[in-house]
Amino acid sequence: GIYSPGSNQFGIATAGTSRIVVDASGNVGVGVTSPSTALHVKSTGGTQLTLERNGSGDQIAGLILKDGSGDQNRISSSDSALIFEAGALNAERMRIDSSGRLLVGMSIFTGEASAVIEGSSAGGTTQAQLWLNRGQTNPTTDNVLGQIIFGDATASGRNGAMIQARVDSSWGSNDYPSRLAFFTTADGASSPTEHLRITSAGNVGIGNTSPTSSLEVHSSGGSNIIAKSTNGNGGFLNYTGLASNGTTTFNVNHNGGAYFASNVGIGTTSPTSDGWSAAN
Repeated sequence: GIYSPGSNQFGIATAGTSRIVVDASGNVGVGVTSPSTALHVKSTGGTQLTLERNGSGDQIAGLILKDGSGDQNRISSSDSALIFEAGALNAERMRIDSSGRLLVGMSIFTGEASAVIEGSSAGGTTQAQLWLNRGQTNPTTDNVLGQIIFGDATASGRNGAMIQARVDSSWGSNDYPSRLAFFTTADGASSPTEHLRITSAGNVGIGNTSPTSSLEVHSSGGSNIIAKSTNGNGGFLNYTGLASNGTTTFNVNHNGGAYFASNVGIGTTSPTSDGWSAAN
């Protein structure tokens, strides 16, 4: 029945137990006699609040969140999807669909994915963008800016491979030197090792963390660069130099033939005659 749990309070009880209380501040408590918010729900089991649309089909059931100036957002459910909407027109921004996919900027996707982003804050027809920001301004040398880790379902997280962005040299005004590094974990190892790096100068190092040339390959064994054609035409190692107006200055083909645009020295760095020049 109806009772008064205290001064300027109103309550409803059933089976001798208080079920609903409205306190002197207007807060409503369901299952709690001292509500701390406008609506406070408490249960000895799992506490749930059900919003159900009375109708057939996929009409929504939603929760509208509105501030003092009248701006609003809405969380709703429709067609087994959880939808997050913004503004008075309830423009959809994000949803978790019935297959568990997180969709941002789109409402339908049927491919295999965990998350899909379409467009950006600049508009739905622009490119998708994902920013990974370090939580400080002007990071210093070797600070990690962000990383993508590939692992398994182990709760503690096991790192099988990783792509990492780091600061190459401390940042300052209009000066943001950075590098990318690619890591993989070897068979029998438990942590990833860096194998490829792209420096702030654009140099690529394979097995080398300080490349000084456009491409530098290091190996603890023999270093190999293989050029192979899959259509039967063979592979070529070709070098084009700007000094010769973009023409080929060095070429080795798959038959073992070679072309040199100038003199070739064997055992000497200063060949002086056409063709081969060998030191004694």
